Amino acid sequence: MRVGVSGCRACRARRANAARPLRAAVGGPRGGDCRKGAMTEPGWPTGPLEDRVRAAVDEVRPAVRMDGGDVELLRIEGNVVIVRLVGACHGCPMAASTLADFVGERVKLYAPEISRVVAE
Repeated sequence: MRVGVSGCRACRARRANAARPLRAAVGGPRGGDCRKGAMTEPGWPTGPLEDRVRAAVDEVRPAVRMDGGDVELLRIEGNVVIVRLVGACHGCPMAASTLADFVGERVKLYAPEISRVVAE
């Protein structure tokens, strides 16, 4: 798959939707800061940190796969999540944006104790 300067279809869609608040985009709680509290509403992942991070990665994976890429959770070291972007994402000029804006935001939404998401 040839990816131009503007990035893949998923990257362009994320940029187009960047102005929308994340809570509204994911159907999360509408009142207050969704990072506060237990996130016990139906649909929010609960449980151990690794389960919540895995749920976040699994949730973004279909969008990344639509353009021939994939994201793999490698490990969690303290408050840092380490992932690998593969397939069309490897070498894509928008990979850093995908990681920070898409994968990172979802991980931090479900696991607020995570401070960074980095690619290996």
